[in-house]
Amino acid sequence: MWRSKEVESQATKIKEEVEHKKRSAETRGLDLLFLDVYHRSLRHYPAWLVSLHDRQYVYPEVREATSTIIKEPLGDVQTTEFSIGERKYKITSQRRGNVLTTDTFYIVEMYLNGEKVFSVSEKHGIRTRTRNYYTLDINAYVNESWVEDFQKIKAYEEGIRKEAEGKQQEETEEQEIEKLIKNFGIHAVDIQRRVKSSPYALPWWMWVILFVLAFLLLGKFGLL
Repeated sequence: MWRSKEVESQATKIKEEVEHKKRSAETRGLDLLFLDVYHRSLRHYPAWLVSLHDRQYVYPEVREATSTIIKEPLGDVQTTEFSIGERKYKITSQRRGNVLTTDTFYIVEMYLNGEKVFSVSEKHGIRTRTRNYYTLDINAYVNESWVEDFQKIKAYEEGIRKEAEGKQQEETEEQEIEKLIKNFGIHAVDIQRRVKSSPYALPWWMWVILFVLAFLLLGKFGLL
């Protein structure tokens, strides 16, 4: 009986520690960081690496990215593997539930050098403006050895996409100017003529008069 109470007390402490670690991970946004980087970047890396256009979005330190899909009775399992230096990552995403019903969800697990370090249950659906996936529960949270890599991957891609959007906006503005020039038959000579005929531009003879008047005034007050 005493042993049973001791085991029960130990189990209670473990569960409390688990809940504490879950809340800590959620408060720091580690589950969203993990899902964002996986869905927006990592799961696409194998295809992006062989694309001349999309290769720019791959974090430069990532190499040997591969992806496989295995059909299993419980649900398809997609495995994405990649390396950053000596760190070898493997992320598996397994569909659970019946695809014909609304109870479908996914178990996403991450392994670093063969050790499971993080895992979440996630569901797809329209929930926020910026993503169509969200965390149901955190199933594993062993350490944060992966966090810095994921933060760098996210920051890198956001920077590249922001730069690309800026270039696209500049190209769009240039195209709009070219369209206006074509539609209104505007030429360089027309623009120069508008500058010369500006109401703020004085003819040369008025500048001469102003200079003479200034000279006379300075002489009158003995400033010359």
